[in-house]
Amino acid sequence: KDQLIATCTVKNGRPSANISWFLGDEPVSEGLHMAAETCLEQSKGRCTIQQNLTRVLQAADHKKELKCVSSHQSLDRPQETTFEISVTYPPRKKSDPIQFFNLVEGALGEAKVMVEANPQPRIIWAIGGERIHENSKNGRFTVKRTEPKAPGQYETVLQIDDLTKEDTMKEYKITAHNDLGETEYIIILSTSEEPPKVLEMGADIIIIIIVTIVLLLVIIGGVLYARAKGKLCFAAGDAEKRITSPSEGTENPAVNHHASTEYISNSDLKKEKPKEDTPV
Repeated sequence: KDQLIATCTVKNGRPSANISWFLGDEPVSEGLHMAAETCLEQSKGRCTIQQNLTRVLQAADHKKELKCVSSHQSLDRPQETTFEISVTYPPRKKSDPIQFFNLVEGALGEAKVMVEANPQPRIIWAIGGERIHENSKNGRFTVKRTEPKAPGQYETVLQIDDLTKEDTMKEYKITAHNDLGETEYIIILSTSEEPPKVLEMGADIIIIIIVTIVLLLVIIGGVLYARAKGKLCFAAGDAEKRITSPSEGTENPAVNHHASTEYISNSDLKKEKPKEDTPV
């Protein structure tokens, strides 16, 4: 990737001016070097301040303005210097096939694809092995001229007259290439309705949802089991109910006591006879 190195210098400030950087309308905080200040006595204490910016350029930076803005207490409004960034890059890749749904049999089928590149790429469509260059036609298939839509964005359009079911079964590819590289895109045409977005979620998200549901079911099951068995926080309440609300027909030993009328008399105790001495 290309690296941009920019320097902003503001001279003869007393005190020195302040420097701010912007890329488009967004302030820049990364890649800034410590500002260097130089003040000379022979220039009556006026100071020069200088700051460098280092940035790895991205495709999204293309055609944006890099601005150095200086502000000072003696200025009515900030002053700025701008520089338009130009980034060159090959056609950008797309990880998934580009799909078109809800096409109608017997009607005009159309597929519009946006390709990001700089400089402008050259486009070739491959339809079931047949190659069609931009701004040309082959039977019912027409590839329109590639049109720029925004900085670094170009639209290519395929049109199919009297679309048939067999047309949706063919293999469609786009090859986009410029001086910096070449990229291939897979195109899928379908007369079916677009599937719900939930089916397009990644495997990681689906796994997280499933695990969350399972954990929730386990927690609910544990709470219901504890409630049924009188475990955990439900045990005290159940025990209290068993003491204060005895079942009908069951005597509660905590409140019903009857003194026993039975006693043991001395006559009931059998005295043990003393052992007789036996002569030896």
